Amino acid sequence: MVVRKKHAVVIAGALLVLLGWSWTTRHHAPDTVSAPADIAAVVPPAPELPAASPAASIQISSSATAEHREALRRNFSVQPRSTGIAGAPDRVIELEGQRILTGGAAFYAINDRSPEATPYFLQCTGPIEPAWRARIESAGGVIHGYVPHHTLAVDLTPSMAKRLIREPFVHWLQPIEAGHKVQPFLASLLDGAADETLPVMISTYSARDAASVAASLTAAGVDVVTRAAGKRWGWVQANATPDQVASIAALDRVQWIEEYVAPSLLNDQAVNGTHLRATNVWFTHGLTGEGQIIGHADTGLDVGALTNIHPDFAGRIVAAFALGRGTIWNDPNGHGTHTAGSILGGGTMSTGLFRGVAWNAKLVHQSLLDNGGGLGGLPADLNDLYRQAYTNGARVHADSWGASLFGSYSTSSRQSDEFMWDHPDMLLVFAAGNDGYDSDNGVIDNDSIGAPATAKNVLTVGAAESDRPSGSGGFSSRTYGSLWPGDYPFAPINGDLVSRSADGTNQGMAAFSSRGPTDDGRFKPEVVAPGTDIVSVRSRAPGAGTGWGVNANTSYTFNGGTSMSTPLVAGAAALVREYFVTYRDTEPSAALVKAVLQHGARPMAPGQYGVGAEREVPDAIPNNVAGWGHVDLESSLFPADTIWLHVDERSGPGTPGEQREHTFYAGTGTVKVTMTYTDFPATAGSGVKLVNDLDLSLRGPGGSDISGGQDRINPSERLVATIPVAGVYTARVEVFNAPGGSQPYALVISGPVADRPVIAHEPLANTAETGLAYRVEATVSSVVALEPGAVTLAWKRDGDTGDFVRVMMTEVTNRMYEGWIPAQANPSEINYYLAASSGVFTAVHPMGAPETSHHFRVTSPVTLTVGGSPASVFAVSPNYGVHLIPSGNVVRLFAPASSNLSAGMRVAVVGWTGSGSVPASGASNEVTVALEVDSSITWMWETQYALTQTSTVAGMISATSWWSVWASAATVTAAMEQVFQGTNYGFTGWTVDGARQPDAGSAAVNPATGIAMYGPRAASASYLRADLDTNVDGVPDWWTLFYFGTNSASATADHDGDGFTTIKEYLDRSNPRDVSSTPEPPTIAHTPLAGVQPLPSPWTIEAEITDNHQVLEASIHGRTNGGGWVVNPLVASGSNNYTGLLAVEAGNGDEVVYFIEATDLAGLTTTNGPHTFAVQYPILESAPDDFGEVGLPANTISNVLLVISNRGLATLEWKLDRAIYYDNMDAGTGTWTHAGVNDVWHLQESRFASTPTAWHFGAGPFGQYPDSADAWLLMEPVYLGAATRLEFDHWASMEYDTDQNDNHYWDGAVVELSVDGGTNFVMIEPVGGYPHRITDNPASPFAPETPCYGATDGWQPAVFDLSAFAGSMVQIRFRFGSDGFVRDEGWYIDNARISYLDDSNWGWLAVATNGTVEAGQFTEVPVTLDTMLLPLGERCEAILLLDSNDPTRDAPLRIPIVLHNISREIIVTHSEHGTVNPSGALLVNEGDDLTVWMTADTFYEAGMVLTNGEAVADFVRADATNFTWGGITASGTLHIVFMEKMAAGLVPEWWLFEQGLTNDLPAEEAVKDIDGDAMVAWQEFRAATDPNLETSVALPVTEVVSEPDHVRVTWLSFTNETLRYEVHRTTNLTEGFVVIATNLLATPPVNVFTNPGAGTSFETYRVLAFPDGVSP
Repeated sequence: MVVRKKHAVVIAGALLVLLGWSWTTRHHAPDTVSAPADIAAVVPPAPELPAASPAASIQISSSATAEHREALRRNFSVQPRSTGIAGAPDRVIELEGQRILTGGAAFYAINDRSPEATPYFLQCTGPIEPAWRARIESAGGVIHGYVPHHTLAVDLTPSMAKRLIREPFVHWLQPIEAGHKVQPFLASLLDGAADETLPVMISTYSARDAASVAASLTAAGVDVVTRAAGKRWGWVQANATPDQVASIAALDRVQWIEEYVAPSLLNDQAVNGTHLRATNVWFTHGLTGEGQIIGHADTGLDVGALTNIHPDFAGRIVAAFALGRGTIWNDPNGHGTHTAGSILGGGTMSTGLFRGVAWNAKLVHQSLLDNGGGLGGLPADLNDLYRQAYTNGARVHADSWGASLFGSYSTSSRQSDEFMWDHPDMLLVFAAGNDGYDSDNGVIDNDSIGAPATAKNVLTVGAAESDRPSGSGGFSSRTYGSLWPGDYPFAPINGDLVSRSADGTNQGMAAFSSRGPTDDGRFKPEVVAPGTDIVSVRSRAPGAGTGWGVNANTSYTFNGGTSMSTPLVAGAAALVREYFVTYRDTEPSAALVKAVLQHGARPMAPGQYGVGAEREVPDAIPNNVAGWGHVDLESSLFPADTIWLHVDERSGPGTPGEQREHTFYAGTGTVKVTMTYTDFPATAGSGVKLVNDLDLSLRGPGGSDISGGQDRINPSERLVATIPVAGVYTARVEVFNAPGGSQPYALVISGPVADRPVIAHEPLANTAETGLAYRVEATVSSVVALEPGAVTLAWKRDGDTGDFVRVMMTEVTNRMYEGWIPAQANPSEINYYLAASSGVFTAVHPMGAPETSHHFRVTSPVTLTVGGSPASVFAVSPNYGVHLIPSGNVVRLFAPASSNLSAGMRVAVVGWTGSGSVPASGASNEVTVALEVDSSITWMWETQYALTQTSTVAGMISATSWWSVWASAATVTAAMEQVFQGTNYGFTGWTVDGARQPDAGSAAVNPATGIAMYGPRAASASYLRADLDTNVDGVPDWWTLFYFGTNSASATADHDGDGFTTIKEYLDRSNPRDVSSTPEPPTIAHTPLAGVQPLPSPWTIEAEITDNHQVLEASIHGRTNGGGWVVNPLVASGSNNYTGLLAVEAGNGDEVVYFIEATDLAGLTTTNGPHTFAVQYPILESAPDDFGEVGLPANTISNVLLVISNRGLATLEWKLDRAIYYDNMDAGTGTWTHAGVNDVWHLQESRFASTPTAWHFGAGPFGQYPDSADAWLLMEPVYLGAATRLEFDHWASMEYDTDQNDNHYWDGAVVELSVDGGTNFVMIEPVGGYPHRITDNPASPFAPETPCYGATDGWQPAVFDLSAFAGSMVQIRFRFGSDGFVRDEGWYIDNARISYLDDSNWGWLAVATNGTVEAGQFTEVPVTLDTMLLPLGERCEAILLLDSNDPTRDAPLRIPIVLHNISREIIVTHSEHGTVNPSGALLVNEGDDLTVWMTADTFYEAGMVLTNGEAVADFVRADATNFTWGGITASGTLHIVFMEKMAAGLVPEWWLFEQGLTNDLPAEEAVKDIDGDAMVAWQEFRAATDPNLETSVALPVTEVVSEPDHVRVTWLSFTNETLRYEVHRTTNLTEGFVVIATNLLATPPVNVFTNPGAGTSFETYRVLAFPDGVSP
C-alpha cells in the first residue's frame, strides 16, 4: 500500500516534469514580466497533440489490465487525504493526490508562450469575495471553477495575468500544469505496455472545448468514444495509451483526465413499521406519494409497453424513454422493474402486500440498457439524463447504478452535483455501491463508495439488513461467507445471515454496502435502508432475470444490494415532498428533503456485532458506515413528543462573513439542528470537493454561543444542544467561503421548539354583494397547536379613523380557518388583515400589517360573456356563458391549450377575440384582465393533426408539431452531420409515411416541406454512419443517398455540368445536382496589420477562415522589400479562428508584404491580401554614457543634461529610474569575483533574463553543476546609506527530494551578506522567505532544513529587504551548494539592483520619470542635483536607468552619476581685544584660498594665528594685518590670538599709560626707575609695586628649589612683623599669576614657603607684602 501511494505520486510528479510548461515568473514585480525569446518553440501546433517526452512512454503492466483494475482501485489510496478539521491551511492549493504549498510571500508565474488565454490557478488572500470575482471577470478572466483553498481556475491571457497580479487580493498565480490534470489512480496505471489502451474520461474547461479537443485527439490517432458539451464544461470519453494520456494532459483546454469505469447495476419487509416506518405514514397520516413524480433510470420496465404494463404500475407511468436500444425500453434484466416496484409499485398483484414506498406517485422511466447488456444508454453528460426526467415533472430521481471507484469524485459525480445546483428542487438518490469487503479483521473496510454516489449533493444510500427470518425466501437462509467467501473470510461476518441481525436485537448493516469516506474525507453514505431480500415487482419481459429468487407470489422476486435500498429512499423522499405540499403548503428544495431524512434518521450504532473490536457502526453521527442512520419516515415527519421546524432559504448568503439568522422559541431540553445545502459542483482535480462553505451555530438569549462548529469538507452540519433556559434562540448560518456564488440552504430544527405560524390566504376580490357577509378563509400552519381564538380577522372601512374591528376566526377543517366581515353598502372599500399567535410568536398577513392591509371594494357588477368558435368545446375558465363580475376585479381567462381526440388528432385553441375590457384578439390560451365594463371573449378552436418526427437512429430527433387540417407542414431541420453517442452520422433525407421526400430520385430536402396534413403524419430522418462507403468510391453512402436517392451515382462524374465531379462537390459539401451550387474556396476575414508596425519580426496574424465544409490548411506568406516569400503556418485557435506568426527578416524602415492563404478539403485555395506595412520602431541613444563626478558647492541646486535621442522611425517612449547599484551582467565580469569548492561560476550567453549574458553556476550551455560544490559569486562592496532592497532575476533548477515530495531539495542556493569586508557572511532571507528547504544530508555544505532556493518556474525575481544594514558598507554573495550525487542545471543570476526603499532618500537627485521623443529628434532631460542635504565634502553615487519602448533593447541603459559637495567649512574665531573679518563659519570650495583681516584694540596687537590648532610659524605680529590660508582641501578651524603690546617685551604699554609713564617711548619708559627704589618700571609691573612710590618695593625671592614632591620658595622678609605675605605662581606669563598662599606671617630675616607636588619645567613665583588688615 505504501509503495503504491508513493508510486502514484512519483508518476504524477513525472507528468508534471515531462509535460511542464514554459513560463516566466514575477515576484512582486509585475511591470517587468517578459517571456524568453524562444518560448514559442515549446508550443505544440494545434490541432495535433503535443508529443510526449520519451521518458513518459511508460508501460502498463499485466496486472493493470481491465479485469484487475478494480482490485487495484480497491487498494489504492489518494494522498494527501484531507481531514476537514477547522483551521485547514489557507496557503495550500489542494489537488487530488498532491498539494501546492503557497505559504510565505506572493508568487506570480505567467505563461508567456502564447498570447491566447490559458488556464491558471489564482489563489486569493482569503475566502473569495464576490467583488474579487467581479474584478477577475472585468479583467477578462473566465472562471472555470474553485479549488481549495481560496483558489479559482481561471482562463487568462498573459496581459490579463499581468493586470491581475497587481490586485492586492491575489496571493498566488501560476499556470495549471499537465501534472495537475491526471487522476492519481490513472497515473499509477501508467507503467505498463505502451500499446495497451486505457478507458479515460477527459474534462474540458468549457463546453465548447469538447469538440476541439475531440478533433485534436482524433487527428492524433486517439480512439474517441463520445463527447458531450454541457452547460459549463465539456467531456470526451476515449481510449488512450499512456503516451497519449501524457500528451492529452498537455493540451491547454483539457482540465482533467481520469480512468473511465463503466457504470453497472448496484432491493413487504422493507417498508414495515420497524424499519422505514412508511406504513405508519401511509395509513395514519395519508401520505402515499400523491402528486409526486419520480424519475427512474435503470435497465428497463416490464414489457416496455404502456398498454400492457405490469398492473402494479398501471396508469402511473408519465413517460418512458428508450436511451440504449432504439425505441425498446422493456426489461430483460429485471433490475429496473424491481427497483421501480420498490419506489411506487401499487401492490395490485399482491392485494397491497408488496407495495412501493410512494405507491400513489407517478414515474418517468429511462431505460439505460443497451444491446450488449450494459448501461450504454447513459449519456456522456448526465445532465441530459436528469433533465429529461425533470422536464417531465420529476423532482426525485432514483439511480441504482454506478461505477466502482472507491471514493473517487468522478466526472459523473461532478455532473450530478452540477445538475442539482442548477435545479435545486430535484433530489438525486444514488446507491452507495456493493463494494463493501473485509480484508483482514472481521470488520468491513472503509473507502468503497462508488460514483456518482461520491457526489456532494446527491443522497447516497447504503444497505441495511431487512431482518427477514431465515428460510422466508430469497437468500434469507444464506450467510455472507457462503455467498461471497472471498470478500468475507473472517468471523463474525462470514457466519452472519444476510438478512437477519446477528444478535437478534440490533439491526445490522449489509456487509456488501459500500462504506465511506470519499477520497476527500466526506462522510458517505448519508442514510441507509433495507437492502437484503427485498421483494418487489418481477419483470415479465422474455428471459428476465429473477435476482435472489422468485417469491411465492410469482409476480414478485427477491433481490438485494444498495440497488434495492435506494428506491425505498427515493420513495421516502417523494413522501417528504408530499408532506411539505400537504402540511406546510410549500414545494421543498432538494436540500430540505435531504435534511429531513438525515435529521430524522434512526442511529444504527453499535450494529449487530457488539461494542468490541468487531463493532459494526460507530456512535458518531454522521459516520462512514451508516451515515446519519436508517431512514425513519415517521420520526422524520411526525416525531413523537417533539416539534420540528424548517427553513428553506432559497436565496442564500454569498459573501464571506455574511450571516443569516433564524429565531425560534426553545424550552428546556435537547434541541437538534441540521443544516444541508446543495453545493456548487467541484472543479475537476480539486483535492477537497466542497466549494461553498457554510458554518452553523446556535446562539442563546442575549447572544451567548450555545453550540457551533466548523466543517470544511461536508455540505451538511449537525448541532445537538442542551437548552438550559427557555427563551428565544437563534440558529445562525455564516458564510466562510462562497466562490460558487450565493448559497441556498435548508435547516431542520427539532425539540421543545416553536416558530411563527404561517398564514396562507387569497385576498378577497371585489364583490357586488350587499346583503350577505363576506367569508374570509385562510390556511394557518403551525408546528405548535393553536389555542381557540389564536387566529383573528381585523377589518374596517376605508376612511374610518377608529381601530380595526377584530373577529375570531374558527377552524372549520384541518388548518382551514374562516371569519366573516359584515355586508357593506355599494360603494364601499374594506381594509382587513389576518393574525395568528402561537403564544410566543405572532404572524400577520399581509406582511407589515396593520400598516399594510388587504382591501376589496363593494361595487356594481359588469357582464362577461364567454363563447367559443366554431363551437363552445371543452371546459374553459370562466365557463361558457354570461357571468356577473364585480367591476374592477382581475380575472384570469383560460382555455386548455389542446385536447386529444385520438392518436395524432386534437382540437387546440389558437387564440381569442374580445370586446370591452378584453383585448380585441390574442394568440395564446389565457389572458388576465381587469373588468371595468361589459366584456366578452370568444375562444378560437381548430382541429389539428400531428406531424411526428423521429430518426432512424433512436434519440437523434424526437419532435411533434401540430398543424391545422390541410395545412402545408414542414419538419424540423435535421443536422446533416452529427456526432451522437460517440458515433458520426450523416443525414440521407426525410421520409414521410415511408415515402422519401420529395421523391425517390431527386435530391433530398431538409427540412421536408409541403406535407399535406389531411391526417396524422409521420416523418423520419434517415441517418447512416458517416464513414460507411460500401462502393469504396471516396464518397460516403449517406451523402450520395441524400443527393441521388441511390448509391450508384458515379463519384467521378459531373452530374450538373458545373465543372466539378461528385467527389469534389462532396469534399466541399456543395450540391452535385445544382449547377449554381459549386465548390467554393474558403473565405478569409482578416483585419490587416496597421500600416506601421512598431515592433520587429515576428508579428501575430489572426484571421477568421470559414468554408462550406472544412479548412484543410492555412498559412501566412510574407516577404521583405520585394525579396523571396517566406511561409509560416496558421493554426486553428477556436471555432473558425486562426492564429500564426509572420516571421520574416525585417528591420527598421523595411517594407513587409504578406497575404493569407487557405485551402479546403476539396483542394480549393483562396487568399486574403496582399497587405503592406512599414516597420518603424524607435531606437534609443543617450549621452553621456557616464556623467562622472559633478562637483557643486553646498546649498546649490543645478542641472546637468541627459540627451535622449531617437534615431529610429517611431515615437520613442522613455522612462528614467534611479538605483544605488545596477548590473545587467552585459559589460563582462567587471567587479564581480567568485571562489569556492568546485567553483564553476561563469558568464554565459545561452540563458538570460536580459540579453546577452547572465552568471551561471553550472557547465556551459544548459549544462549541469558539479557534485560536492560550495562556491559563491561576490558583488563589489556597496555602501547602504539608508534602508534599501536588493533585487535580481534568477533561474534555478536543483536536485529535488522526490522521497519527501514537498518543498525539500538535495541541492540549493542562498544569498549571504558581509558587513566586515568579507571576513564573515550571514545568510539573508528574501521577502516572504525562501520557498524551499535543504534535506538532511551530510554531503551538503548546508545544515539540514536550511531555507534555500531549489527551483524556479522560469526566470523569477527575488527581493531582499536590506533595511537592517543601513549605514553599512556591505558585500553580497550568491552561494550555491550541492551534495555528491544527482546534478541539475544549476543557478543563473541576472540584473542585480540595489535601490532605496523610500524615494525620499533621493533628495540629492531628481529626474523626470518619463517622456517621448519623436523620430529623428532628441530631447535634453534635466537631471537635477541638490547639495542642500549632502554633507560637506561628501559624494553620492547613483545609476540612472534609462528604459524605453525600443524593441531592440530588453534592459535599461546604465548611466552612472556622482554628486560631490565641494564646499568645506572653516570656523574663524579670535580672542578678545580685536576684530577679524570675515569670521564665524565660512564655506570655501575645495582648493580655494581663505583671507581674513584682523585689527587689534589699543595697547593690543594680532599676536598669533592657529590653523586647525597649530600655530602659523611665520606669522608677524601687528596692530592690523591680513592672513591667507591657501589651497583648502578639508574643513577646519582658524583662530586669531590678540595679545597685549609689551614695551621692550617686558611690560604692557597700557600699564605704563595707567601709571603715567608716558614721557618717552614705551620701550624707554619700561627701563626707567622713576621712584628711585632700585626697581625699573617693568620690574615694578612684575612685582605689582607702585613705580611712583619709593617704599613700594618687591621683596626679592632668593631661592626656588624643586624637589620630587614639592617646590620650596625662599624670600627676604622685613622686620615689621605687621606685614602679611602672598605667594603667586604661573607656568605661562601670558596668562598671569595664580594666588597659591595668602596671609603668611613674616618670619624675619627670611620666609620659606613649600608648595606640595612636583614642579613643572617652567614655573615663576612672586611674593607680595601688605600691611596687616589691608586686603591685597
